[in-house]
This record gives sequence, C-alpha cells and structure tokens, in this order.
Amino acid sequence: MTDGPQDAASQAADPSTSAQELYELAAARPELRAQIAEHPNAYQGLLDWLGTLGDPDVDAALARRVREADPQATQVLPDSGRQDPQQTQEFGAVHHEQPAQHGVPPWEDQTAAYPQQQAWGQHQQQGYYPAAPASGHPGPYPPQGGYGQWQQPEAQEEERRSPAGMCALLALLVLMLVGALVAVWALFLSGDDDDEPVQEPPAEEQQEPDDQNGDDEAEEEQAQPVTPQSPEFDEEDGVLTIPDIEGVQYSVEGSAASGEVGLEPGESVTVTAEPEDGYEFLDDATAEWGFTAEDDGEERPAPGNAATGDAFSAPSGNIHCELGSDDVTCTIDEHDFSAPSGCEDGTTVSVGTTGSSEPDCGTSVSSQPASLDYGLSMTNGDFACTSDESGVECWSVETGNGFTLARETLDLYDW
Repeated sequence: MTDGPQDAASQAADPSTSAQELYELAAARPELRAQIAEHPNAYQGLLDWLGTLGDPDVDAALARRVREADPQATQVLPDSGRQDPQQTQEFGAVHHEQPAQHGVPPWEDQTAAYPQQQAWGQHQQQGYYPAAPASGHPGPYPPQGGYGQWQQPEAQEEERRSPAGMCALLALLVLMLVGALVAVWALFLSGDDDDEPVQEPPAEEQQEPDDQNGDDEAEEEQAQPVTPQSPEFDEEDGVLTIPDIEGVQYSVEGSAASGEVGLEPGESVTVTAEPEDGYEFLDDATAEWGFTAEDDGEERPAPGNAATGDAFSAPSGNIHCELGSDDVTCTIDEHDFSAPSGCEDGTTVSVGTTGSSEPDCGTSVSSQPASLDYGLSMTNGDFACTSDESGVECWSVETGNGFTLARETLDLYDW
C-alpha cells in the first residue's frame, strides 16, 4: 500500500480496494475512516469497530451506507441499543455522550465504547482493533448481527420487547403453578368425608375385638412349665418319701399323698403326679412311677411308717406297752371285759417270737413317758404295735400272732 496521502485517499475511494487494504488504511489513516465506512468492501468486523469510535463523520457515513441498503431502516446505536432520534434521511451523524478521541487507536482510547460481542472481545484480547478480514469477500453490508447493525423498526421493537415478554410469560407460568398447588392442597384439607365412600379393610385384616382380647388374656395366663420328680423309696423299710414341688400334686393309688408313705412288705403301689392350676408338665416329663416293698420273709412286717421304740402309753393313759427282744407285753388298767384268771389289778397279755399270745398277769407294765398317738405305729426288732381310738394292737412280725386290748374287749389271735 502507498504511504502518500493522495495515494491513501485514492485507495480508500477505489471500489477495488480489498478488505485487507481497508483494514490497514483504517489503522494508519484515521481521517479516512468515514470514507472507509462507506466502502463496499469494508467487512463486518471493521464496520462494527468504526461504529464504536463515536466519530460523527464515521457515524454519518455508516448511516448513509444503511440508508442506501434499506431506506426504511433505523440505526441501533452500538453503545446503548437505542435508536438515534436525531437521525434524518439526508444526513446527521449519530452523536454519543462520550465520543472517542479521533485519531487515537482503540487500544489507547480509554473513552471509546468497545463492543462486547465475541468478535470485538477477541480484538481486545489481541491488543489491537478489529482482526484482519478472513479470506474472501465478506459480503454486502449490512449483514445480520453485530455492533452498528441496522434493523427494520418492527424487528428492532420486537428485539427490545422479547426479553421482557419472556420474563412476563415465565412469571405468569410460575403464578399459575403456585395457584394450582394451593388449590389442590385446599381441596385435600377441606374434602367432604360424606362424599367419600368408606373403604373396608380386607377380610383377612378384620379382627373381632373379643378374639383379640382373648388372645391377649391367653398370653397373660399362659401356664408355667414345671417338671415333676420321682419319689424316693426305701425298699428295706418300705417307706416312700413324696417330694414337695411347687405346682405338682402327687397321689398314691389315686389318693393325694405327701411326706412319707409306708408300705407293707411285698406291697406294690403306683404313684402319679399332676400339675396344679397355672402349671403344666413338659411333653417328655415322667408323671407315673411304680414301687414294691421288699418281702423279707416276715409273716406280718411292721408298717412302713412305724417309729422305732421300746415302750409307750396310749393317749388315754389306760394302756401301757413294752417291746422287748423276746416278747411284747401290754397292761390295761381299767376295762369292762371279764379279766382272765389270776388278773386282779389290771390285765396283762404278751406274745413272743413263737407261739400264741396269752395272759401274763404275773407281770405288769406301768405308765410310760412316751405316748403313741392314734394312727401311729412303733416297732422294735421282731415286734410291732399300732395305737388306735379303738385300742392298741401288738404282734410278732415273725409269726403274725398277737392281741388287741381295749376297755370293752380283749382279743387274743393267731395269724
């Protein structure tokens, strides 16, 4: 490019000057920028930058360029987006409140309003005014978009209104959504129960109150488990010892029993146990036992519960007995039966390990300190006695022979 002023002006006016040459002229010759603004080969980036300089001559040239392309178009000012109310068809530059300094490159001009679009932002990053044009002719001016853009009034008005319209539409949609939510919530809270049918629960979920209460009571009254224990048995003495266990009732041959139970030699009994109220036995618990007293060859063994002793008196104090090693002897002081021969001061009888029982008034037994209560027995070796309200009976366990003494009777017997 020629550096002389005349050559530069000619080049700016020459329609064949390329976009690249116009780019260089705009940088080197600020006084030719108005002429460059009307050049047919000025590309969009250069025109956008020229429109931001605030140069009245450049703005007027740009306005003329636009009017030539579209007489009905108006200019949108690049620094504010407003139409220039003072722009006329004939002339009139676009005035800016803060014009850029003429002849100062854009990187030194601190008052110039540079465009914020991507194209000019790239120019600023390069530290230079608009980038050089790309290869090929940029096309006729004005293209769409960018600073210094010219639009039809209706398009310009629509562009200004569209953001506000979108905001208003969005606000309306939000209000409608909030209203719908409030309406649904109010309907839910104020629903009429009479209009809604009552939904019955499934049949399997319905329960009768009485059955439920019955199940609760059954759980509260559930029986307590208990295990019965076997009675202890002394075979030699023929004595059963019944355990004392809470919740267990023992029976011997069907009769309730507790403590010690005596068996006759060779006697067999069955002991059973049953749970008391509020208790239950485990399924594998043993609740029945059998016992048999040992048969030692005695003709008439002493009762299994007989106490061991050698003398006693009846509770009435009228009969007294001694159990010796060879015989058992008893004396009755007063009686109503006829006394045997030779018995004047009471009647005395005895029985030995052999033979029958017989009167023995040559001896007598006096009162004893030990008393044998009614229903109890006493044994000593080969002899045994039992006290009863009907009298006292004594015998030899070897032979079974014995006697019974009472106020009304005297009975001597052989077993």
